[in-house]
Amino acid sequence: MPTGSTWMMDEATRNKFLKNYKTQVASATSTICATLAVTPLENVKTRMQTHNFKNVFQCVRYLWRTEGPRGYVAGALPPLASVTAVRVVNFSTYNAAKHRISDFFERMTGQSPLAMYNQPGSTPTVATFVTFTTAGLIAGLITSPLACPFELAKNVVQTSVLVSNRAQASPDAVKDPSLRNKPRLGTIEAIRQIVQRYGIRGLYTGFHLHALRDTLGSGLYFSVYETVKQVASKELGPDKSPFGGPMIAGAICSTVPWFCTYPLDTRKTRAQSVLLGKSSEVGEASAAVAKSSINILQIPFRRSHTVSLSDAITQYISTKYDQRPDMFADDLLIIDRLRNEAIHVQEPHISGISRLVTYAAQLKWLGGKFPVDIGVEFPWYPALGFNTSRPISQNNIRFELANILFNLVALYSQLAFSVNRTTPDGLKQACNYFCQAAGVLAHLRTDILPDLRTSPPEDMDDMTLQSLEQLLLAQGQECFWQKAVKDGLKDASVARLAAKVSDFYAEGGDYAVQSNAISPEWIHHMTAKHHHFAAAAQYRQSLDCLEKRKYGEEVARLRDSEVCVNEALKESRWINRTVLGDLQGLKNRVTEDLKRAEKDNDVIYLNPVPPKSELKIIDRACMVAAKAPSQVTDAISMLGDNGPLGQPLFSKLVPYAVHIAASIYSDRRDRLVNETIIGELETMTDKLRDLLSSLNLPGSLQALEKPLGLPPTLVSHAEEMRQQDGLNRLRRSLEDTARVKSNDKAAYNEGVELLAAEKAEDDSSRRKYGTDRWAREPSEAAAPKLYTSSREIDGYFSSAQSSDNLVEQKLKDSEAVFRVLTGTNRDLEMYVPSSRRAAIPPEVERESIRLRGCLSEVSRLENRRKRRAQALKDKARSDDISKALLKEAARLEREFPMQAIQASQFEDLFEEQLHLYDTDLEMVTQEQHEQDQISAQVREANRAFTRAHTGDASTKEREKALQELENGYLKYKEIISNIEVGRKFYNDLAKIVGRFRDDCKAFVHQRRMEASQIEGEITSVAAMASLNLSQPHLRQYSQQPAQPAQPVQPVQPAQPVQQPTQLPPQVPQPQPVQHQPPRDEPLTAPQPTRANTRPSMAPGVWSPDMGIRFGTQGTWDPSKGVKFS
Repeated sequence: MPTGSTWMMDEATRNKFLKNYKTQVASATSTICATLAVTPLENVKTRMQTHNFKNVFQCVRYLWRTEGPRGYVAGALPPLASVTAVRVVNFSTYNAAKHRISDFFERMTGQSPLAMYNQPGSTPTVATFVTFTTAGLIAGLITSPLACPFELAKNVVQTSVLVSNRAQASPDAVKDPSLRNKPRLGTIEAIRQIVQRYGIRGLYTGFHLHALRDTLGSGLYFSVYETVKQVASKELGPDKSPFGGPMIAGAICSTVPWFCTYPLDTRKTRAQSVLLGKSSEVGEASAAVAKSSINILQIPFRRSHTVSLSDAITQYISTKYDQRPDMFADDLLIIDRLRNEAIHVQEPHISGISRLVTYAAQLKWLGGKFPVDIGVEFPWYPALGFNTSRPISQNNIRFELANILFNLVALYSQLAFSVNRTTPDGLKQACNYFCQAAGVLAHLRTDILPDLRTSPPEDMDDMTLQSLEQLLLAQGQECFWQKAVKDGLKDASVARLAAKVSDFYAEGGDYAVQSNAISPEWIHHMTAKHHHFAAAAQYRQSLDCLEKRKYGEEVARLRDSEVCVNEALKESRWINRTVLGDLQGLKNRVTEDLKRAEKDNDVIYLNPVPPKSELKIIDRACMVAAKAPSQVTDAISMLGDNGPLGQPLFSKLVPYAVHIAASIYSDRRDRLVNETIIGELETMTDKLRDLLSSLNLPGSLQALEKPLGLPPTLVSHAEEMRQQDGLNRLRRSLEDTARVKSNDKAAYNEGVELLAAEKAEDDSSRRKYGTDRWAREPSEAAAPKLYTSSREIDGYFSSAQSSDNLVEQKLKDSEAVFRVLTGTNRDLEMYVPSSRRAAIPPEVERESIRLRGCLSEVSRLENRRKRRAQALKDKARSDDISKALLKEAARLEREFPMQAIQASQFEDLFEEQLHLYDTDLEMVTQEQHEQDQISAQVREANRAFTRAHTGDASTKEREKALQELENGYLKYKEIISNIEVGRKFYNDLAKIVGRFRDDCKAFVHQRRMEASQIEGEITSVAAMASLNLSQPHLRQYSQQPAQPAQPVQPVQPAQPVQQPTQLPPQVPQPQPVQHQPPRDEPLTAPQPTRANTRPSMAPGVWSPDMGIRFGTQGTWDPSKGVKFS
């Protein structure tokens, strides 16, 4: 062959080469192109043959999830390197063989099949068909030894990851962690491992199936190709399309052989899959898993769609919390990822356990922070029952948790189904999986579903879950029984184990009969298993009797065993062949042993055979129990910084109940401080001032001590009022309060007017349509809370109006004094008359000094109370209960998961925290005691001062003026306080009336929509009734000639007039009128549908408003037709 450069440049040489090796070049080129094109589909096909995927789409999704894009091109190198060579050899062999066979036919018959085939317009013959088929068979058989090792290596490469994943469900995976992360094998490594374990012969595992598939496939391929091409070329003709025949033949020749040989290909792939796994023993054991698993049941998974839980949480945080959702951006991403991973656990893989329990733990944690109906509909398809194709959606976090735990049960059951139960370790692992599945199911039934707040789905009702729990325990006990048989335990022990298996299946079947979701096939399966193991228990007990020489009891137990096995065989129509085969085998053994035992006892031992009622009941040995993993029962405690289930999400989100609790505590603390303590102090101070005012103090004393000019205290009070623009300040404050009050009143009146308008509309519609058709609740009954709120708010306004009038009256009464106090000092001097300066007697001076001392004590008492009140307010402002609330909330979340925190749960904390003010409450008592003492001293000193002091008239007038000004200052302070209280009241009331107005708007809108719908339904009823009673055939009666009167036929109410049927159109026959007594109520109408407009009623057409009325005559005149009066 020339060198590459010479060949590429020499066209003659290249053409000569292509002519001599056209078959080889064409086959190699077509094989490379075809292999690259179908490699992804070939990978999917191989995995579907190795594992029982439900459909192609499930296999494709699984392949993407576990292996990524590389999984679709795995194993592409072996076909490129080997299949190309195999096809070249195949085509070359075929080409040579068909010429040899054609020559043979020519020598035998004198005609060459190939010569006839190559003639234009020829048709297929038997000779050509035999030639091509035989040559194809020979080519396929010859290339099989070359293709088998390379195709085996390709299968190993393509399924290595899949088989590694399946191996994790086996007991060997528990002991060998390397199997859990088994890498994809390369082609060379796969061939090396096979040769190392099995020798060269290992490369030809399944060769007989491979050779049969290739031989038949090759023969069909070439015979179909040549035959179809010959027919297509004849029909199309060379002029129309020289490539049409080969293209049609190529498409058909690949499809037909593949349909015929695909079963062989599947068997070959599964036969070769025995080589995959940790060792040859594990690989061979995987082939036995399917056979051993046929006699148990696995719970299917529930399916769901992807929904955004994070969006609902974001919305809830935005509306209900004072924290921003972007603070929890990472947690929002994680919760969606956890859900997506959990709902895609649809395969029996051990990694799915961590995905499910992690998401379930987070759902339990979220249940304490968010309401159950958080705002997202969780769709789930039932796993059992007759409606598995229709999803059930609920806005319920507990519903989501219940479905996740149900899938965990399904995963455990399918893991038990997948393990190799032909080994002791496999039986142990399967039993453990079944017990864990039953434990999770019991946890779901007792702890989760009772708090669901809605009816559980059909396949989660109590009967269904109890049945599944007993079924899982039965299958776990059956695994233990099987291990006991394999280990050769005593017959009595095996009998006790079998009896308990029978009990579990019996209870499961009893619950299943009461369930609407358990299929009849499962019920028959459990019934058959119940009788099967009852028979097995009696059989094993009979063997123990034989060993103990209790020959009569042996016969009795064998007879009972035969009865039980016959009962089980009654279910043979509905159970699978494996269970049926086990029953048949048991029956054969029981029958043979019974014949032998009866013969021996009748001939040799002659022991009496006791009836079944006298047989001792076999003791039960229960080796299983429903035990849920700690990750399920104690999920919350396993969440933490170093917890096995990860950190709890949204841990920094303060529950809404904590905010409410903080608000409640603030209100209680403020009431305690402001009303109970400070308010009490102010009340005592007011009483003290009232006492001084009633004693005309300190005016009388100031008039004596300073007969000329103004007292310093009076000057300071007046200066204070002038700086505050006292009188104008009071007026502005009253105007501001009145403005807020007016706004509140307007919002309240708007809500009241809406309610009144809606009530008037409802009453009008009720009068118009009647209570029968307008059957909805009256307005006050439909919204009792709104009407109650309306009355309460009106009461607030009424009581507040009384307070406002009182404050205005106070201002009016003291306005003259306020003008003096806010005026100049000259105004004050003119208002306060001066008295003459006179010598003060010693006795008066002594009593005045004593009285001044008492007044000084009063002033010190008031100042001290002001300081204490301010200190108490500062103490209340610094009283932050937030940390204590968060600590208590964290404790409640840990101790009561899935239970929403309520503000009432912090009552004990409130009581403990409010003890901080116990000393202040004691101080109030001390202040009252001290005030009582000072008040008594002031009274006594004032009496002594009054007796000693006998002033002139000018002194009395000065005392009165000074006292009025002092009282005016105190009244100013009181009015300011009253106005501030009123302003705060109306500001707080604004929130209440605003919420009331909004609620009224929403209620009225909803009621009007409802009214519109009811009116549309009533209109629809009228329209339908008018159509039914105004059919054309009814009008025909008025055109008929007079006929003899027909008797009146009584009928049941609400039946329409009978219409004539099958009558000639020219001579319609009248029917008897169906008379019914008058009714007060309209006819019962069909189920109405909403109509957008109300059609107008034509004159003479009945409507539901008219009722049903006939004339007074008891007979009908056909000449007048059918008329309603």
